[in-house]
Amino acid sequence: MTDDGVINDVICLSLPAEIDPAVYLDHPDETVRTAFMRKLSDLAQGQVWNQWSDERAPIRVDWERMEWLITSEIDAVQRFQPAHDCEQCRLGNTRAEAFLREFPGRWIAMGNIRYTPVWSEG
Repeated sequence: MTDDGVINDVICLSLPAEIDPAVYLDHPDETVRTAFMRKLSDLAQGQVWNQWSDERAPIRVDWERMEWLITSEIDAVQRFQPAHDCEQCRLGNTRAEAFLREFPGRWIAMGNIRYTPVWSEG
């Protein structure tokens, strides 16, 4: 397997206003929570794949478990550390805080994504 190594990335999604994630996360049926988290992971993986054109895409991506923060609280965003500590990722936290200030009561999902793009077998 040939690769460029493990990549740490961050995603921040604003959840639609009509969605209260607590309904899914606190649901007594574990399959409901699992389906909600699967949807978030699918969105994150799709965003990672979208960074490559078809001609430049790796042959596969090996995913590690994603770490999620789902919150409507600015304080929680301030405590959430991006997996990749760079200026752009820290700016993502700042933008998430600004979103929550502008839209009180809305929810965001922030994810630390860890993956390895595999470019060729060998």
